[in-house]
Amino acid sequence: MNKIILCIIFLLISSGSIFAQEQNQTEEKHTTTPIKILYKPNAVYPKEARKKLIEGEVRLRVTFQGDKEIGEITDITEENKQNLEKYGFIKSAFDVAKQIKFVPATEDGVPVTVKKIVIYVFNLF
Repeated sequence: MNKIILCIIFLLISSGSIFAQEQNQTEEKHTTTPIKILYKPNAVYPKEARKKLIEGEVRLRVTFQGDKEIGEITDITEENKQNLEKYGFIKSAFDVAKQIKFVPATEDGVPVTVKKIVIYVFNLF
């Protein structure tokens, strides 16, 4: 009988400590906020492309650093990439992506570096 009571007491104590651990884990939630773009300048339409009525879309992966600076920029354009490069669309997009102004993303109130896709669409009409 004493063994049964001891087992029950042990189970109650053990389940209580598991409950306490689960409760502590849920209390340690992290808060994050995404970057906020304040200013994204328009890319300059390349003159020769405008004359030839060429349109396109440039996709860049931009590193938004926690110190409010633009870091690495990588061209990830897939469609019609050779033509977009030939007529200066990609260079134009790179030039203005460096000028983006933003509020950094944060984790628990601390600014962090994130990478995001930035798209520049070149349409004539």
